[in-house]
Amino acid sequence: MAQIRSESKFVRVSSSKLKPTADLIRGKQIRSAQQSLEFLPNRGAKLLRKCLASLVANAEDRGVRNADNLVLTKVEIGTGPIMRRIRPMSRGQAFVIRKRLAHIFMAVDVPELS
Repeated sequence: MAQIRSESKFVRVSSSKLKPTADLIRGKQIRSAQQSLEFLPNRGAKLLRKCLASLVANAEDRGVRNADNLVLTKVEIGTGPIMRRIRPMSRGQAFVIRKRLAHIFMAVDVPELS
């Protein structure tokens, strides 16, 4: 079995906000995962939908004929680096604002192509 992957790195949203949305589509067919993400209101659903479209394009590029029927075997959300910004406060203090980034990894298993 060959594995076709897609990844989006340094996505500007916290990984804790992406993980519940990723749990909804893990193990589904690509077509039903796209329909599920279409009507979710959060920003993470849009980012996952873009990564899913990239996965379909990668599968079609590798010669898979009907990519919509493939099953998502792996949907992982990883933590990325943290951008730190300084917010000035009273009496010369400075508070750190942490802007978190995430990495999205998706994969499907396909039969060996010859």
